Amino acid sequence: MPRMGAGTRRVASVALIVLASIFLLLGELVIYADRNLVNADRFADRAVSALDDQETRDEVGALVAQQLERKVNPDLIAYRAVIESVVSSLAGTAPFQDALRSGIADAHRIALGKGEDTAAVTVANFGVLAEEGLRALSPAAAKQVPDGFRAKLISLSEAGVAEDFVQIEFGAMPVLLPLIALLLFGLGIAAANDRRAGLTGAALGVAAVGAVVVVAYEVGEALVAGAASDSGAEAAARSLWSAMLGDLSDLNVALCLGGVVVAGASSSLLRPRDLGERARAFASAVGRAPETTAGKAVRGAALLALGVFMLAAPDVALHVALFLAGLALAFIGASELLTLIAGPPRERRSAEGRRRVLGSAVAAAAAVAVIAVVAIVVVRDNSGEAAEPEGCNGSEALCDRTIDEVVFPATHNSMAAADNPGWVFPMHEHTIPDQLSDGIRALLIDAYYGYPGDRVYTDFQRGPNKLHAQIKQQFGPQFVAAADRARAGIVKPEGDSKLYLCHGFCELGAIDLVETLRQIDVFVEENPTQVLLIDIEDYVKPADIVDAFKQSGLADHVYDGPLGPDFPTLQELIDSDERVIVLAENRAGKAPWYRLTYDFFQETGYDFKTPKEMDCAPNRGAPSNPLFLINNWINTDPQAKPSNAAKVNAYDFLLDRASRCSKRRDLVPNMIAVDFYEQGDLFKVADKLNSKD
Repeated sequence: MPRMGAGTRRVASVALIVLASIFLLLGELVIYADRNLVNADRFADRAVSALDDQETRDEVGALVAQQLERKVNPDLIAYRAVIESVVSSLAGTAPFQDALRSGIADAHRIALGKGEDTAAVTVANFGVLAEEGLRALSPAAAKQVPDGFRAKLISLSEAGVAEDFVQIEFGAMPVLLPLIALLLFGLGIAAANDRRAGLTGAALGVAAVGAVVVVAYEVGEALVAGAASDSGAEAAARSLWSAMLGDLSDLNVALCLGGVVVAGASSSLLRPRDLGERARAFASAVGRAPETTAGKAVRGAALLALGVFMLAAPDVALHVALFLAGLALAFIGASELLTLIAGPPRERRSAEGRRRVLGSAVAAAAAVAVIAVVAIVVVRDNSGEAAEPEGCNGSEALCDRTIDEVVFPATHNSMAAADNPGWVFPMHEHTIPDQLSDGIRALLIDAYYGYPGDRVYTDFQRGPNKLHAQIKQQFGPQFVAAADRARAGIVKPEGDSKLYLCHGFCELGAIDLVETLRQIDVFVEENPTQVLLIDIEDYVKPADIVDAFKQSGLADHVYDGPLGPDFPTLQELIDSDERVIVLAENRAGKAPWYRLTYDFFQETGYDFKTPKEMDCAPNRGAPSNPLFLINNWINTDPQAKPSNAAKVNAYDFLLDRASRCSKRRDLVPNMIAVDFYEQGDLFKVADKLNSKD
């Protein structure tokens, strides 16, 4: 049988090493999955270990609270902060983690058709823990959870989940795949013209396998984190990703390091080169344009994709680049150390073969980069995002209308959002930035002084005289009692108080005023065709409000022109970039744009207890005022209820009331303010009213 030529041996060696690397990759993934993901108990252990992170526990609390609101009682949103606190605390305890571990393991077995359906029982046991903790901390919240809510848990086996999964059995693959990889590596080394070149190629193949897994881990973590809805969910997603796959990444970092050290050491026995020579060779290889048209096209596409990758995900790109740079330095260091120990080898005639092996490694690294680019570009694709609406406030028809001719959908106590951490008695689910993104164009907010801390401490001394008494009269003794209990657990902080958005008592929920105004400013900057109204129920000095607007940058966009008898059109406000009208309910001044609300607005009442009471009778503001505010919520202080909002925000009810009040006042309802704007049809009603001539 004729001997293979040198060229054939080189090709055979490279092909065998590449094939061996593929089998090695498959083998390690199968072994890891078989031992850690397919095994129910180990899978559960890894999932539960994510609860070691506080942010993950907080996210579990948020998820449980949201599920209770959606599936049990939507009015539990008033106690979201309490429920989140209870579940977050429970998530760090051994009984909770034991129950969760058992539930995950049972669900895992059911999904793979390997177990009995005890998962619902286990989760119900967790429900007992959560319910008892909630009852201890907040009896009022516990009373709103129905007695039979645990019976609503779905049986996984009855739902047919097991039928939708294929039972996973790897059989002998965890043993066979690594053995095949080892055999192919041996054949690849044996087929090489120079065994040392073959060993270098095999070591680079092992390092390439590790690099593929590590880069895939980094990109996967970025994808998972990027899909998260907020910072808390992102932290929890990263923690769970690390718990499930962190060991796999660590293993492959070691695999990479071992591979490049062996490759560097073996390459030093072929022909040593100093660092400068290696750098010049690498730069020459990267900078040299291919001779073929296809090669040039591939090179151009790869460079373009790499550039997009670096721009779209700079953090991931930097992490990957540093990782690859570390491998390169380890390769060079191992090569130089062995050269120092063994001395310079004699030259071999297989230089061309060595260059081809090195070229295959470079090509593999380029392929990894391209895969990462494609993944990042796909996740960063913004084609599904809504385009900036044309016209003014989303409608061409509104551009020539003056302020008094336009309906602005508004939120009452906009800052009181359940998504703001720790907010007790919320009136909306989403934060102010999300409200603006959803279409809210008027914000009714309350400004107070407070001392910063884990819980903001209301500064009643700096605010208006008798503020505490005013709040008690306005919100009732139950609200004040709850707030006073919260205040009693807070040591009054030292230093100066600052501006917050609160509702009555900052102890029950507060967000920084300046930071919130910055968020509004970002929205205004990013949406140049949108006009906003901000009405401030102010318990602070006008000068401090004006200063907060200046600090935030939002003062650059406020309107300081006349408000009547001639009003500006939306287009005029947009053209002059004065797209934010700011009003104060109590004390204005210190800037020409900071004016009293009820010098311009008249309104309806706001202390309605049932939908039948919601009439159009006048309240604050002179009957001759040209602007009109409709207050449209049921007052159940301290706890606003989404179930009430669903009734009074419903299309027929809200449109009928707005139309009746508009006809009675002979004014366009310029602001329609609601609680829980997510309930009902506020935006549809506003669009309908704005569509009228």
